[in-house]
Amino acid sequence: MAGGGFSHFLIVVTDSGWLLEPQEFTVPGNQSHLEIWGLITGIGYEVRLTGVSESGLLSRPLTTVAVTGTNHSPPQGPSPYLKLQP
Repeated sequence: MAGGGFSHFLIVVTDSGWLLEPQEFTVPGNQSHLEIWGLITGIGYEVRLTGVSESGLLSRPLTTVAVTGTNHSPPQGPSPYLKLQP
């Protein structure tokens, strides 16, 4: 989106075995990361990111696959997570 940036981003996280319902997140266009907690350790997740312009146009989605780990702990104790950032 040349010069205009994004109004917000749509993020969909799906586990590789389709054991759980996909998780959907909407984040502001100026947000540079998202931490997702409560994921299953050692499971692959497909993460799809789509930008949405001020006029509602959708970007081509970017997709990646990530495997959860436990190298970071939230205040309540260890839990698998993904940290998404550019």
